[in-house]
Amino acid sequence: MASARSQRPDLIWIHVLGAHCLIHGGLVALITGVWWLGLLETLAHMVIDYLKSDNRFGFHTDQALHIACKVLWAVLVLTGLATAS
Repeated sequence: MASARSQRPDLIWIHVLGAHCLIHGGLVALITGVWWLGLLETLAHMVIDYLKSDNRFGFHTDQALHIACKVLWAVLVLTGLATAS
């Protein structure tokens, strides 16, 4: 999955990237109980991984952005700003 989600001419990468991002988004929704945080995670993850595969930044920036998203979701849940309704 890691190698197939980078942009390639055979177009399978978009499906693999989508599945990868849905897994992350689904886990965020499951863990937080907030469906729209799962949606935000899916979209953010897709943008971050797409830009990394387009060589806009490297591995460390990619990981920092993913961690920053998780921290943001946690802050929103813990402060009560993110609810399931």
